[in-house]
Amino acid sequence: MKHLFLILLLFSVYNSIAQQTTYFKRDRQKTTQDSALYSRTVTGPEAGSNLYLFIEKFITGEVYCTGASTKPNDMVLEGECTEYYLSGKKASIVIYKANRKLKETLYFPNGNVYLVKEYNYLVKDPANPQQVSVEDAIITCNDSTGKALIINGNRWFTAYRQPPNPKFAKSFFGIDGIKANDNYEEGAVKNGKHDGQWKGGEKGTTFAYIENYDNGTFLSGNSTDKFGKQYTYKVAEASAEYPGGVLNFYNYIGRSVKYPADDRRSNVQGKVYATFVIDKDGSLTDFKILRTPSTAMAEETLRVLKESPQWKPAEQHGIPVRQQFTIPVTFTLGNKF
Repeated sequence: MKHLFLILLLFSVYNSIAQQTTYFKRDRQKTTQDSALYSRTVTGPEAGSNLYLFIEKFITGEVYCTGASTKPNDMVLEGECTEYYLSGKKASIVIYKANRKLKETLYFPNGNVYLVKEYNYLVKDPANPQQVSVEDAIITCNDSTGKALIINGNRWFTAYRQPPNPKFAKSFFGIDGIKANDNYEEGAVKNGKHDGQWKGGEKGTTFAYIENYDNGTFLSGNSTDKFGKQYTYKVAEASAEYPGGVLNFYNYIGRSVKYPADDRRSNVQGKVYATFVIDKDGSLTDFKILRTPSTAMAEETLRVLKESPQWKPAEQHGIPVRQQFTIPVTFTLGNKF
């Protein structure tokens, strides 16, 4: 199965640190210790290594995640990253290369392996390397007793969905807050790929879908959303898209951003990091500034984003969904973007 998404490159200052702790709210925004849901402590790098080790803990003390990053502030995951159930048992182990998943192993709460998947990344368009197709292969799937449902990438897949930590269920498992353990999915697997007819949906609602595959190639699908509206679609998942593509979006920002006069006179330069959400109707909303060299640059970035033309919304199973993006907007004298 192929999942299409947009990679927007982020850059950060690479500083050597011994140990640094940052506190976050449920929405992953930085905050103080008194109002935090969890913390992230980063250490390193050690001599001969370029990796910063991190551990994320709930304020109540339970470990949520451990791993390594090539950068101390903006997480660029590298190597093994482990998430934990509240019990302390492993929920997942993911192997990363430059922040991309290579292999993922999920566990039942009793410690047995549930699912093993491998990922392959393909550039769809050489002229637009940021648009990447991700092809996943299901290698292993077991039931909670350890009985194999899939062996060497073949036989039958049945989804088991349970958030590792209920405290994160809404914010960490999708913008729409769908509880993962309410979802179901099943279908045949051939050589690690979806094959034949697959069915899925969410228990207790009208959301359901039937999709057809041929050796991993998506053919067609029909779905019904939670309001009973029906959809027919030719792409299983699609990222939100600016009119004309992501390069046109960058061109729009480059044409629209105006260098703040006071910052120009004071020779203030740098990058503004902003996040926003493409809503189900294609409008931009939920704007946040993560980091900025100046207040004026942040305000100018927000102005341009808020005036952006509507996008084509993201879709999952043919149904419009919300999607979050993070972008850097560079203010350089003589080159505003």
